[in-house]
Amino acid sequence: MSGELANAAWRRATKTRRVGIRDSEAPEKPPSVVRAAIWDAFIDGARKGEFNF
Repeated sequence: MSGELANAAWRRATKTRRVGIRDSEAPEKPPSVVRAAIWDAFIDGARKGEFNF
């Protein structure tokens, strides 16, 4: 992993400006970084059942 997240300490998301998301089953893949507002909207939609997983 390179770039700004190379030395990141991974923990559960908190209210920050950006959220790094990684695949725990493939930690060698680079993480995705999204704005916190986008992540919050995703979590809200998931809680409301808006997605067909």
